[in-house]
Amino acid sequence: MKRNRLYAAVTAAIALGGWQQAQAQSCVLDIAPGATITGGSSSDFIVIEQGCQINAAGTAEQPIEFTADAAVKGEVESNARGLWGGLVINGFAPINDCPEGIDGGTAECTKEGEANSGTFGGDQPNDSSGVLQYVVVSYAGSNVDPENQLNGIAFQGVGSGTTVEHIQVHNNLDDGVEFFGGTVSAKYVALTGNADDSLDWTDGWTGNIQYLYIEQTDSADNAIEADNREGDENAQPRSIPAISNMSVFGNPAENALRLRRGTGLALSNSLVTGSATCMQVDGTSRDLLGSDLTVAGTSFNCADMHSGDEDGAVEAYLDSADEVSQNGGSVNPVPPGNGFFDDTDFVGAFGAEDWTAGWTVAGSISNPGQPTFGCPEGTEETSGEVNGSPVCQLTGEITQDVTLTAGNVYELVGKVVIGGDNRNSATLTAQSGTTIYGGTSSDFLVISRGSQLVVNGTRNAPVTFTALDDLNGNVDINTTRGLWGGVVI
Repeated sequence: MKRNRLYAAVTAAIALGGWQQAQAQSCVLDIAPGATITGGSSSDFIVIEQGCQINAAGTAEQPIEFTADAAVKGEVESNARGLWGGLVINGFAPINDCPEGIDGGTAECTKEGEANSGTFGGDQPNDSSGVLQYVVVSYAGSNVDPENQLNGIAFQGVGSGTTVEHIQVHNNLDDGVEFFGGTVSAKYVALTGNADDSLDWTDGWTGNIQYLYIEQTDSADNAIEADNREGDENAQPRSIPAISNMSVFGNPAENALRLRRGTGLALSNSLVTGSATCMQVDGTSRDLLGSDLTVAGTSFNCADMHSGDEDGAVEAYLDSADEVSQNGGSVNPVPPGNGFFDDTDFVGAFGAEDWTAGWTVAGSISNPGQPTFGCPEGTEETSGEVNGSPVCQLTGEITQDVTLTAGNVYELVGKVVIGGDNRNSATLTAQSGTTIYGGTSSDFLVISRGSQLVVNGTRNAPVTFTALDDLNGNVDINTTRGLWGGVVI
């Protein structure tokens, strides 16, 4: 077997010039733990061709890094993207985007990858393209033209014999990870700071992901954008991946999950928060609700739950689903019903262990822990609801930092004071999309000297201070005044 071996110390870099290929039949690209592979421009990218493999088995102590020359030189900006191309892996696993007259999932059903990244597809679902373990891809991506982009990692017709565990794509110019058909699965995936969709799939991907962390910035588009196939939404094999133990901290101006063009999905034991809209289901994907498109054990917490759900079909399905909250409420985990998944007793990407610690890009993971459901610490639980959202109360003098999470509404009960006068100081933080209200003119908020009010609203998800009657629709917008006290700083 022909092997091209790349060995480097942790601080060394292996530069790519142009399109580097692992090519020739039965070829393997071996990369030692701790190696760094760099590219200097968007024209520099790696392609693992069909029949070849990558053996990139890093460790938590010595991850393998694919990054930009500037990052190795310490000259990269924190928001830099598109400084080199990315990683493309091509396999022989089934896809559904075929030449005319060819059936999906057959040996003849092949396709050329975007940006001339090689041929992929076939009839070998168990095909192996090698190993990716403890691998970080950062500052990559290239927009060749509107129809041709390089993702951080593109899995193109990659088979289930491929091992993918502990990978991160950080600050990619296009999608973080995209699956073009295939059957490959992954565990422990972190997608952070990517400029387009964090996770994308199309062409009949049928793999799985467990322990998926997505953190977006204001540059991002959808957290997940998913298709079966454009132009033939019922093409076979259909995209029906399964995802369990996912945490999405989305862009407050965009969708979290955009499912369209006939894709299915089995989503379980997950948290979706922070996006403008949690879910948009379009096209024939709507016909799959409750069959090939299922949700269970999942809490959604966005400024709006749905987009494009005029007939209410998505909301009605989620109302009937097992352990699903559409307003950020607590849910219990459910058995995922898939042999690939570990049985877990928690919702979201993390249990007791932070699996991102020590090997991911420093500072890229802001929420490495269990999600908080219900009323946050420093507020009081109630049994009430306003417009379907749980009510948490703020009362008296508060001398500890409190963060008001979106998904609840917060009632001011009487005079609520944050901190003492230059003593016992505290900070009250309100996440985007949060609503705080008073019921009478005696209900108001005071921020004492030495304390702070931090309001993190956005254009699409503002923080609202208002009256209970306003929330209940009992005001005249032109004449009503004096229904609660106000804010004093």
